[in-house]
Amino acid sequence: MSGHTPAKGGYRGAAWLSFLAVLVGFLYGFLAPVAGVMAMASSTMYGNVKQWGGTNHLVVPTGLLQEHFADGKNVEPAWAADAFGGGLIRVDSTTSSVMRRLAPAEATPLMIPFARDLLKGAGTPGRYFELYAARNYFGRDDDHESSALHNRGNDSVPAADAEELPYVEPAYELRRVLALARAKGERFTLRYTKVPWFGTPQSYAAYKGEQVVLEEDAATGKRSCTVGGVQCGDSEIALLPAPQWWLTKILHPYPLPILPGDVRDVHCST
Repeated sequence: MSGHTPAKGGYRGAAWLSFLAVLVGFLYGFLAPVAGVMAMASSTMYGNVKQWGGTNHLVVPTGLLQEHFADGKNVEPAWAADAFGGGLIRVDSTTSSVMRRLAPAEATPLMIPFARDLLKGAGTPGRYFELYAARNYFGRDDDHESSALHNRGNDSVPAADAEELPYVEPAYELRRVLALARAKGERFTLRYTKVPWFGTPQSYAAYKGEQVVLEEDAATGKRSCTVGGVQCGDSEIALLPAPQWWLTKILHPYPLPILPGDVRDVHCST
């Protein structure tokens, strides 16, 4: 309605619709990514914005709820600490086909040569990660194979068989994908390390900490978890239940793949 003059008699009761549209747009476009309740499908995806662990935006912060509850002293309200707490983890390796499909979801071999040359010409390593498609087509293989990168007959490197790279993600996302792997009845091994909240790809890659090793057979219920060689406590991230149902419907974080030579920049992904 911007720039338009209402007809005689005003908007005849429809002004509240304009106000509602502006309010919803503002919440969706600005506050959701800043607060940390939306990542994929937010308005930040075309800017390759880093949404947790410190922002790369020139003006606003991101992931404020996750940042607040990354501090173990902040435990109230309990439901929010459960939803947004846990800090960041670096997935060092996993044998789970579900987890490997969802992250880092590298699609570089599927790119046409011109597209990759264009990325390299802009000064990037020319590697691409289809995190958005992998998540949103999960469980819909036919749709995934019909998507832009896969429908050219060049699907020579299935995601689960691609190069295994470490990646960093919020604890919430690890809990979410572990629930998916368990629902599939997978037998897998997972190794991960908790990393400081603020950091860069370079600092995350270099960080040395106690590694958590989870060995699990979801079909039989057998599970072994150690951290630094000692049995995990009940509060260990890998042993927590799936995140709250309502949050999984709106929050799908972008994991951050870590490549050799990474310094500060976030790799190209959707």
